[in-house]
Amino acid sequence: MTNKTLPIRQLRGSIVAENRFVRVRLDDIEFNNKQSGTHFVIEEPSGGAVVVVRNQAQQYYLHEAFHYAAQRWFSEFIRGYAESNELLAAAAIRELAEEAGFAYSVTEAPQCIGYVFANATLLSNRVPVFMVCVESGDSTIPAEQNEGLRNGRFVNMQQLLGMIASGEIEDGFTLSAVSMILASDS
Repeated sequence: MTNKTLPIRQLRGSIVAENRFVRVRLDDIEFNNKQSGTHFVIEEPSGGAVVVVRNQAQQYYLHEAFHYAAQRWFSEFIRGYAESNELLAAAAIRELAEEAGFAYSVTEAPQCIGYVFANATLLSNRVPVFMVCVESGDSTIPAEQNEGLRNGRFVNMQQLLGMIASGEIEDGFTLSAVSMILASDS
């Protein structure tokens, strides 16, 4: 890219809402043609991660998660936020235990298989996708009810692709992570 000039520049920004997970900023902006406007930016200060759990039978863990903004349940891979000063790979292991109630042994250290910008129009964070390998076991695991999760289970890649084809999986993080898995396996 030879043109280093960005098409939009921030004139000033102000935080309009914030909690321990997100910060919402309203920026006054100016385009290259000198028109001005405003733009919302959502930041996740502690960072988040997607956790792809694969067992020794080459099955992947999914659960259903309720997402308030969409007011519905989604079949998806585990994801969550890092605690203060926590490395994202460590957060991946912690989220695995918290969200899935996993009693399985992790057989390999988490490996980052790629990154996702979930919605670069509004969200500023680049989210890592970690692969965590665990020992094989029961294919049905109860997800943590108080986290708004249910129906934890392992599925093979053919089942996962069937769920995508049928529209059962719509979560952008999960769809991106499956693309990364398929690309790395080819």
